[in-house]
Amino acid sequence: MDQQQPILAALASNDPEAVSRMGAPLSRRAALKGGAAATAGLATVLRAASAPVALAAMARDAFGQTGGLPQAVVDIFNFALTLEELEAEFYVRAVQSGVLPANVVPIFTTIRDHELAHVAFLRQSLGAQAVAKPTFDFTAGNGSGRGPYADVFRNYATLTAVAQAFEDTGVRAYKGQAPNLRPFRGPDGNNFALQVALQVHSVEARHAAQIRRLRGTFNELDPFYQGWITGNRTDVPGANAVYAGEQNTTHAGINVVPLLARLRPQIDISQDAVAEAWDEPLTMAEVLAIVDPFIV
Repeated sequence: MDQQQPILAALASNDPEAVSRMGAPLSRRAALKGGAAATAGLATVLRAASAPVALAAMARDAFGQTGGLPQAVVDIFNFALTLEELEAEFYVRAVQSGVLPANVVPIFTTIRDHELAHVAFLRQSLGAQAVAKPTFDFTAGNGSGRGPYADVFRNYATLTAVAQAFEDTGVRAYKGQAPNLRPFRGPDGNNFALQVALQVHSVEARHAAQIRRLRGTFNELDPFYQGWITGNRTDVPGANAVYAGEQNTTHAGINVVPLLARLRPQIDISQDAVAEAWDEPLTMAEVLAIVDPFIV
């Protein structure tokens, strides 16, 4: 089965040309080779959880004099909406599950409210152009309910592991796709979408750091549970794709490890420490492959 079909079908159900406009071929191999702009919607979705309707109005007004949201932005927002619906529903069910310790309930409740606000923002922005909410299988079983996380809402360890995978994926997705928003400026010359993307990126990173540290009871000695990602290592079963490439230490053509060795020879800085200093981007195709098992 083509791993991308459920999400691509959700997009196509609203606009059959959306997939081709976003450069997302149906072939998994072609998608992995080509990448695309769609996940930028994750970055444009968010901010100010308490005022999604006002933000949506701002988004429309930013392009109002030029005929409304550009079609490419509509496509991006719809892709983002599917992913935000996934996270929002996950946290709604997590808070209702009864497996969260009392001191963790307020944290998950706050994240839930943020994600619900993201969904409201997107739907208000898109109006009738918004895609329908998909059905989710949080066991990652593509609808079977018997995926590798079958006890996700009965086992606190499984629940927080899945939350970590979602949040770490989201942070990398924002970084990878935010540049696709650069061309979209309103008549006043301001790039509202990119501004929101950068504001949201930091909020989602805070979610990720909090969930990662919760899993280790804020134990700074275990690299799996620190607020940052160490290399491409993970203890979450089946989540290798979430962390693929995170061991990279070369940025803008510069390998930072030997650079630091030359500039600060008196300080022993490990390769892991350098890799931790940057989050790597994820392409649309990579995000689709990661979340597809959760979409029915």
